[in-house]
Amino acid sequence: KQWYQRRVRDNSDKLISWEEFSDALFKMDPKKVTKSTLKTLFTEFDKDGSGMLSREEVKAVFESLNLTTSDEILDQLMQLADTDGSGKVSFQEFVNGWFDCDQ
Repeated sequence: KQWYQRRVRDNSDKLISWEEFSDALFKMDPKKVTKSTLKTLFTEFDKDGSGMLSREEVKAVFESLNLTTSDEILDQLMQLADTDGSGKVSFQEFVNGWFDCDQ
């Protein structure tokens, strides 16, 4: 299982809240995660190979875990990650978001 499959499911409702998602994500010590690990995760999420994560690709991550989240939470996640306002998350934004989480 991937890290997110092992860590997100705190309950059996198959729904994920922002708190559950961020808690699972941030349990990984940002200081111990390498750019190589992040590149592997990003590539796995980037289904169309564009080098950018679309809202649909981020939503597909949740769906692959058999989890649902509201459009509102998904929009919040995208807004936080998409710092240049392009509507997609680049690898650099993904990395920046990751390493900013420990501050």
